Amino acid sequence: MNLARILETSTEVELPPLMKKSPPRLHPRLVVREHEEHDGKIYLAVIPGGKPPHFFRLNEVQWAVCQLFNGERTPAEVSELAARQLGVHISPEDMQGFVDILDRDSFWYHTPQEESVALWQEMVEQRHKRAKKGQDYGDLSTIVIASWDPDNFLNWVDKHFGWIYSRWFTYWSIFMLLVAIIILGSHWDQVWADSVEFYRLGGRGFSHFLAFLAAFFVLGFIHESAHGLTCKHFGGEVHRMGVLTIYLAPCVYCDVSQVWVYGKRLERMCTVFFGVWSEIVICTYASVIWWATPPGTFWHQWAYLTILAGGIFCVLLNWNPLAKMDGYLLMTEYFRIHDVKVVSTGWLISWIRKNVFHLPATVEPLRPLRCVCYAVYAVLAGAYSYTLLLFFVKVLYKIVYFYSAQWAFAPAMALALLIFKGRIKKFAKFMKELYLDKKDLLRAHWKPIAAGAAALLVLLLLPVMRETVQERFVLEPAQRAVLRAQVPGRVVAIGAEEGQRVEAGATIARLRDLELESEADHAAAQYRTAEARAFEAQLRYADYGGAEQRRMETAAAYRATRDKQQQLTVASPIAGVVVTPRVRDLLGSYLDAGADIAEVADVSTVRARIYVPESEVKKLQAIHDVVMRMDSRFGSVRGTVLSISPASQPAAGGLVETPDYKGIRLPEFFVVTVAVANAGGAFRDGMTGTAKIHGRRRSALAILLDPALTAAARRLW
Repeated sequence: MNLARILETSTEVELPPLMKKSPPRLHPRLVVREHEEHDGKIYLAVIPGGKPPHFFRLNEVQWAVCQLFNGERTPAEVSELAARQLGVHISPEDMQGFVDILDRDSFWYHTPQEESVALWQEMVEQRHKRAKKGQDYGDLSTIVIASWDPDNFLNWVDKHFGWIYSRWFTYWSIFMLLVAIIILGSHWDQVWADSVEFYRLGGRGFSHFLAFLAAFFVLGFIHESAHGLTCKHFGGEVHRMGVLTIYLAPCVYCDVSQVWVYGKRLERMCTVFFGVWSEIVICTYASVIWWATPPGTFWHQWAYLTILAGGIFCVLLNWNPLAKMDGYLLMTEYFRIHDVKVVSTGWLISWIRKNVFHLPATVEPLRPLRCVCYAVYAVLAGAYSYTLLLFFVKVLYKIVYFYSAQWAFAPAMALALLIFKGRIKKFAKFMKELYLDKKDLLRAHWKPIAAGAAALLVLLLLPVMRETVQERFVLEPAQRAVLRAQVPGRVVAIGAEEGQRVEAGATIARLRDLELESEADHAAAQYRTAEARAFEAQLRYADYGGAEQRRMETAAAYRATRDKQQQLTVASPIAGVVVTPRVRDLLGSYLDAGADIAEVADVSTVRARIYVPESEVKKLQAIHDVVMRMDSRFGSVRGTVLSISPASQPAAGGLVETPDYKGIRLPEFFVVTVAVANAGGAFRDGMTGTAKIHGRRRSALAILLDPALTAAARRLW
């Protein structure tokens, strides 16, 4: 064990005598490659075998200066030499700072004794920092949870599975991709809807969450191993792999920075591309297994879960260029702009500081098109990052909502403050700088500024924003008719199939009952006989009253049997679609009176039943409009409110997640029924989604303060 590690556990720290540091010189194992980027030449360097290996980016001047350090020249001497040989004027102080910055990542060569002393000093500094100030958890964009060295594992994989980079396997994988596209394309609606539901995680229970995490981490490990394996294929080393969170979302990572040194541009793009490609290849085989295996088997279910976890959503999430993932790296390599998010955001901030707030700032001159692209990308990337952060705040709010609807805002607000802690500090620092810079201007023009502040306060108090209730809903037909057998009989004909549209009065089924037919024939014969006798009695004026009474009785019996005969033909009372499966299976069966035959639903207009919790009912006093979005479809639709249930009702099965603990109970729900036009027939019975109900207008200040005031009013009375 290194003695410096032992000193970390000591309670008393005594500084050793200072040793004289030798002048800096390049590490003998340093590997440097020249690359061409949009802004000119850059030099990428790495020291193989480092734990962990550090990756360096140097421009042309910086690399030329580094080459002047030979282990004998001091920074001051190199400063003079750079001015003579390179024409670069750098002060000795700036040169020393340049050396120190590179030395933090062990760029310069050190003897073993110097490394031990440096490690000891690092441990002492870390102990002093921990004693003085705890870790800052404000920046949640990236948090490393665990890491390890996968180099030996990847060497073994490369030795036994290096054939995956062969030309024949590439052609075979492309063929399998075409097969998977055909299979999944024929079930696209089902696969897309299930993918949305799989990643939604809501209302599916803890077992689904565990299955999601298992599939996510297994495919993530394969994904990152593909990055590392491709890096080794192109000559690099991989010494760091682990688990981290990106904006609180867990994921696996692999450090393949050495490919940026050893590989060319195409090889770097291939290293990035092969992560998602590995999951796509796995999904192609899973698609075939899912298609070929019978439903209900283990392999059938496993293959489908693999498709959902590593299919279309995997591609969309990883190749999204707005987050620092595979798509972002591919974009930076394609446009040859390193770290475009940092560059574009920095440029936009500098431009705003200089042109909007008139603060001192240096804005790099760019072509107009690049200025627009930088501004648009910086805004979109920033909005996406903040949306991710606010998404996790919303998730926490929904979880705590099951415990206490009144106090759910408190932990959500605490998490928001924790996430935006660093940004709030930066904003406060900027406002302080802005105030100091404009202090004299504020004093000279305090009247218009006060008027502007008053106008802002008025805007905050004006009722311009609408209250919003966002809850889950389920669709049902506007009308439905359940057709039943009115009289017993045997089914002899079926007039409609499942999914077939029928008009009002259309025959759905025809029954036959021999006993009823005999009874009808007998009633008809008796009626004809009674009618003839009544007519004869009328002609003879003999016992006409009795004959007429008999005729009327037989006529009533005849009409009753004829009505029963007509009921043997079952017709739809409404126009709609037959929703009962396998109606034709009833053919030849005998049905008792009251037996179900088919159900017809009128889906030209559907009704959405929105389940609003008790705590949100107060916002339904004046509903302005309702906007709904289906879970399985893009876009939104508007509806018309029909009614609000006067009493609470239980939520539809599976629509709201049921708590796993007895101490957590669901709130009472009130149903808002909304009519939705369905002319194209795109909406089906049982579809679910999320609805936004916009209510009365209120001021922005009242909406912001409402959660806190409501919680206080409920508890303090």
